[in-house]
Amino acid sequence: MKKDNLIEHLRETMKKKDLSATGASRFIETSPRSVYRWLKYQSRPTLIFRKMIRLGIKRIERLP
Repeated sequence: MKKDNLIEHLRETMKKKDLSATGASRFIETSPRSVYRWLKYQSRPTLIFRKMIRLGIKRIERLP
């Protein structure tokens, strides 16, 4: 599977804020397993999940 800019943005944001897949999943409102599978490119997020990921990234970026 080829690189996905949204997933790479999620990965970078998680790294900056020192979040695990479990931590990020709380902001995206999905399961940690889904986040893990997206980060490992084992599956692609559907359109609704892509919207949820964008919203989750904004929430994560607001963390101190």
